[in-house]
Amino acid sequence: VGCGSNALVEVWDFGDIASGVNNTSTVLAPTHLFSGPGYYEVSVTVKVGADTAITTSIVTIYEVPIATKPTNIKICDTNNDGFYVVNLTTQNTTILNGQDPLIFDVKYYAGLANYTNEISIAIPNSYTNLTAYTLETIYAKVYNINNGSCFDATDFSFQVFETPLPNTAISPLTECDNTSVGTDTDGIILFNLTQKETEISNGQSPSDFTISYFSDAGYATPIANPATLQNTATTQTIYIKMVNNYNNTCAATTNFTIEVFERPTTTSPVVLKQCDDDTDGLSAFNLTEVSNKISENAINE
Repeated sequence: VGCGSNALVEVWDFGDIASGVNNTSTVLAPTHLFSGPGYYEVSVTVKVGADTAITTSIVTIYEVPIATKPTNIKICDTNNDGFYVVNLTTQNTTILNGQDPLIFDVKYYAGLANYTNEISIAIPNSYTNLTAYTLETIYAKVYNINNGSCFDATDFSFQVFETPLPNTAISPLTECDNTSVGTDTDGIILFNLTQKETEISNGQSPSDFTISYFSDAGYATPIANPATLQNTATTQTIYIKMVNNYNNTCAATTNFTIEVFERPTTTSPVVLKQCDDDTDGLSAFNLTEVSNKISENAINE
């Protein structure tokens, strides 16, 4: 209906009963804030002279989603190649945070540039990180399925971490009894456990991992000073935990034994006598004949 200078706007009806008194207006060009998403039948009744006309239009208001920030994805690598296939869609539930998945969906983008250029990850349930052991920012867009211009976005990080692979066949650390603690016959000495760290690390970078020592198999009692450990038994098991410095959930365990050997005691002097069969003053001696006289523990020495 053309609205010239003689036109009289009788009433606008926005079909939005929930808006109360704001549901109607007699302003020539009104604005209206709809009370919520939905379909609204908006009508205007116009009177021009003696003529009255009603024009009706359907206005659709789409719900705008809210994207909730999920937790970051931190993966301990299973084969230590620095790459991992992850299902990004496991983040959907957190990101939607109770919003209807029949109304809203989530797209994922590898980095800000791809998000800006609307290049989404084609297969988000099977995504492999782009660079080994490097933190990536993944952008997530929640959008209304019926109107993609209604959206919200958030982000989270995704990173793969090297898994510690300590040596599981560490050789024993052995020492002879000494006077570092008590006497050299009591079986108690000081051990420097850290001298085994190269063997424990098994080729992995010591700057990327922390090695901790424990006295129990439950890893509940840490050894405070592994460079000066006083043993409690002549043969003792030391338990090791190796942890990634950048993600302490990436951890592995191993163990080795320490052992104190008894120092040999000798009897001196010991005389070995041999008869000279040919009176030349020379004879062949079997020195092992006096081994048991030199030491009572000769068989083990």
